[in-house]
Amino acid sequence: MNDAPYNSRIGDNRFAAIRDADIAWSERDVGLPPGVKTKLLHADPQMHRAARKIQFPPGYIEPRHWHKGWHCVLVVKGRMCVAGKDLRPGDYVLGWDEWHGPFE
Repeated sequence: MNDAPYNSRIGDNRFAAIRDADIAWSERDVGLPPGVKTKLLHADPQMHRAARKIQFPPGYIEPRHWHKGWHCVLVVKGRMCVAGKDLRPGDYVLGWDEWHGPFE
């Protein structure tokens, strides 16, 4: 049996349990406009990946945009309109390397 962590040569792959209450909201993260708050849950600089919790102010419309890499959104509270679909808590959006938005 191999006890080495999965892909241990590319980053920290240890199990992590992250408590939401232990992480403060920030309003100065990843170039988002004023009023958008984020919590950085995990960052892997070697793989250029990050997991964030994002809180948009009421009425916010996320403009059409693109970024290299996976883009995953889990609606936790409220609603989000994506490509004409009305998403509610528990709904999920996944995309890769393509233009997307606007989201409202």
